[in-house]
Amino acid sequence: MRLLQVTTLGTLLLLSGCASMPKDAGFGAVKSFSDKTLNHNVQWHTSDASYQEAAAWLTERLKTPLDIDTAIRIGLVYSPSLQAIYAEVGIAQANVVQASLLKNPGFTLGYMSNTHYHQSNFNLAISIADLITQPTRRHIATQQLEQKQLQVELAIIDFIAQTKKVYYSALAAGELAQVASKSEQSALAAAILASEQYKSGSLSLRETAGHQINHLQALNASKQAASTARIEHEALIAGLGLPQNLSQINLEGPLPELPKKNCLYSDIEAWALEHRLDIRIAQNKLNLLCDQLGFTRNMRTLGSLDLGIQNQNASGTGTTTGPTLALELPLFDQGKARIARAEVQVLQAQMILLDTVAQALSQVRTAQIKAQTAYESAYYYQQMMQPLADTMLRETQTRQGSMLASPYELLESFNNTQNIAQSALQSLYSYWGAHTEFERTAGGILPLSLCTNPPPAIDDYPLLLNPQSPVPEESVKPVELHHHMHSMPDMKM
Repeated sequence: MRLLQVTTLGTLLLLSGCASMPKDAGFGAVKSFSDKTLNHNVQWHTSDASYQEAAAWLTERLKTPLDIDTAIRIGLVYSPSLQAIYAEVGIAQANVVQASLLKNPGFTLGYMSNTHYHQSNFNLAISIADLITQPTRRHIATQQLEQKQLQVELAIIDFIAQTKKVYYSALAAGELAQVASKSEQSALAAAILASEQYKSGSLSLRETAGHQINHLQALNASKQAASTARIEHEALIAGLGLPQNLSQINLEGPLPELPKKNCLYSDIEAWALEHRLDIRIAQNKLNLLCDQLGFTRNMRTLGSLDLGIQNQNASGTGTTTGPTLALELPLFDQGKARIARAEVQVLQAQMILLDTVAQALSQVRTAQIKAQTAYESAYYYQQMMQPLADTMLRETQTRQGSMLASPYELLESFNNTQNIAQSALQSLYSYWGAHTEFERTAGGILPLSLCTNPPPAIDDYPLLLNPQSPVPEESVKPVELHHHMHSMPDMKM
């Protein structure tokens, strides 16, 4: 009996000693994925001192204009929302440690007495069922930890994509506000000229009112664009989780240039199947539920099973010691409902996996179509529309200098050029947003090895006039506008 006591106590101490929290709390796998796969460093702050160091680094870094890589770095290291997500890994790791521990032994002590008799007894027991199921519980908890690590890695990919989109949006909004301001200045110049000509009797009231309406519309559009720029700027600040005292940031613009070549990724679906984390999460969930189903089937009749030692001391009989066994009898609950529930959960997980795969493949195909379309649209504006608009503006300047075009025609040509520039900016922003979404749907990275460079379809546009051909210098003369145009903005692009 003493041997049984020693063996039981030794087993408890051994198993308890093997269960401890890893130093990185399970976050090392997430950090390795981000470093090696995404080329971004992440950091989970588990103490106030560490977070304060990050805040000091952030303060110093925001003294210079913020580029997109630094914005992502700030979010991954400082963002409170991401820090809360990182903590989910630590919680899952703690669950693994908890699943590795046995339940504490139970101890009962009793005493009865009267004037002629007294009796004392105590009972020490451990859960044998807990000891039997401990390896399976630890295995399941480890799978749940891996699942949580994948979910956090997916959250990092989504955060990077969202930060890029918001950053590009803030840059584009700022540039569009500048273009709108130039258009407003041009409309103001036309309104001033029209007002002076009306006073001199050379322009009708109807035409003068039309120019003033155009200016008021341009002024309203300029204010709206400026407001949008501030809102998008604020969205970036909120997305990064910056505190109030660090909310004044400057962005390093302008928008990135359009790539010289357009990438068409062949066999991108196979790549997505291999690298999409949501597919791996759904697959791991199915595997976990299958393991839980097997565990439920094997242990359905095993309820509580406690093995212990009982010691009793009674007056006149001395001390007696012996083993005890407490066993739950599966008379009413034989685990059939638990098995049925686990089986349905497995079927549900299978359908979720199939749907996740179908949705992922559709998303990556759709994202590639949108990225291709956005590239061609931006290419169209940059390579054809803008050069043509510049040509029209130069020609109008020449004609106006020769008194063959009115100042209003020059202003109209300038406004047309600004409108094209605005559309070009919007198309460039749309491309980078579509490219970022394509990158996200492919699993966070795009495989350059699968990239081919088909020429844009618009290269075959049968245009007789080549807008990129140089204009002879002798056809472009300095323009001296009418003295009423003194308040007109600079027409140079």
